[in-house]
Amino acid sequence: MKNFARRWSIPSLLFLLLLLPGCSEMDGQINALRDRIDATRETNNAATVEVQKMNQDLALLNRQISAESTKRREFEERAKKSAATEKIFVKYRAELETALTEFSNAVSDYRKKYLTP
Repeated sequence: MKNFARRWSIPSLLFLLLLLPGCSEMDGQINALRDRIDATRETNNAATVEVQKMNQDLALLNRQISAESTKRREFEERAKKSAATEKIFVKYRAELETALTEFSNAVSDYRKKYLTP
């Protein structure tokens, strides 16, 4: 049994010695992968910060749009009231012109009737 273990241990050691240079290559590859992972993390973090900033800007714009929408609605309501007021003024002006014309005619008739010799 000891002889069997010696027979397998020597080739195993030789095989492991052959793998050692491969391990150093693996270490280089692992380090390269770690560097790429770190670079990817940094890029991801930068992108996350940029997305958060864009979300804040979007929220600000949405608030501004909402405020402008409120102002627009108020303006439209005032315009409707103004249009209704304008109609009332036009009606009032027409009635006033009619009344003034009737009064002017009545005064003219009065003068003809009572003031002409």
